[in-house]
Amino acid sequence: TVHIRHRHKYSDVALPRERRFYFRTADGHSLPPAATMREFGTAVGGLAPESLQFHLERGDFSRWLGRTITDAEFATEVASWEDELAAHQAAEVERIRRRIVTAVHERYLDGPG
Repeated sequence: TVHIRHRHKYSDVALPRERRFYFRTADGHSLPPAATMREFGTAVGGLAPESLQFHLERGDFSRWLGRTITDAEFATEVASWEDELAAHQAAEVERIRRRIVTAVHERYLDGPG
């Protein structure tokens, strides 16, 4: 495909500033941007979990890969991982909700709720 032929271009040739991926901490502070896919992969590998989660929850990676790198296939794959994280988090929230409700009933309301 056309994208595969241009893979090398994105791996090591620096993107212009306006097309780079700009990493952020969970509280919004700037981190060094990635100008190439090599830098992007290295940066993602070394991101603090909170920063990684910040970008995953917002769909930043899949959006950048699709719009800037124009790798629709990879963007779709990453989007599915981002969605998987969101679904897992929603399930965890519900699990914790049930635990809290059960604990309230057991501790304060004379038995399971």
